[in-house]
Amino acid sequence: MRKRFTADYHGHERYHGYASLPENALPLTRRELFYLGGGVAIGALTSCALNLLLPNDDCSSEMQLTTQASNTSADNTTQDSAEPVTLESLPWNLQLVNKSHYLEDENAIGELKVLPDKSWTDVSRGLQVDSRILESICSMMDAAQKEGVSPLVCSAYRTFEYQEGLYQRRVQKARDDGYTDAEAEASFWVAPPGASEHHTGLALDIVDASYTNLDEDQETTRAQKWLMANCDQFGFILRYPTNKSKATGIGYEPWHYRYVGEETASTIKASGLCLEEWLAQEYGVVDI
Repeated sequence: MRKRFTADYHGHERYHGYASLPENALPLTRRELFYLGGGVAIGALTSCALNLLLPNDDCSSEMQLTTQASNTSADNTTQDSAEPVTLESLPWNLQLVNKSHYLEDENAIGELKVLPDKSWTDVSRGLQVDSRILESICSMMDAAQKEGVSPLVCSAYRTFEYQEGLYQRRVQKARDDGYTDAEAEASFWVAPPGASEHHTGLALDIVDASYTNLDEDQETTRAQKWLMANCDQFGFILRYPTNKSKATGIGYEPWHYRYVGEETASTIKASGLCLEEWLAQEYGVVDI
């Protein structure tokens, strides 16, 4: 029997592979798929493949020795795969950047491309995104417009310098408003430079063209209602949902969307978890 496995991995939001498995083989878990995609043999898959390749009758003693050796190796591999996944070992589309995990190197990102000249973006601003998500963005925004919705991308990739300016202005506002810890108040709404997902080119701020204020009223607009209901079909999640600030460290932002890949986006949406919670649950990620 040939089974088809799908996982978010390198370069594309999906990694497809085929393996021959006996009818009674157990399905692979998401973590096993992750390791399989990275080239690490999973114990169960290794032993199944060997059993299928070996003849049934001839050289039985030699085959038993070979199978025993492979089983020992498989056991060791399985033990290794149980080790916690680190953030650095995750595929590009699951890269996590937050106030607990800064992006140290501003240049450690994918190739950037300018958003096309469309009615859903201001081409004069030269907004850029990771080239690997450009097609998904265009598909999502075009689909929204076909349904009479008017989304508008107002922010995408940001340099550290640009983020520093946004952050410092928010700090000053917090001071003017009388906050004793202005930096903490500011960082709840604007991430410090190095801690913003916008540095990765995988995040977008999208507003309704008829209401461009970045506040909670965005959630009532037609654009946000459509995006929240359909963004996962194009590989995006609402990155900072309501009631998840304790996990994300950021206030509710009903305009900030993050690319993670279609399958992952649908899974996260169905789970009701934010990205930090989902990575910890699905991959056992430590140091979040």
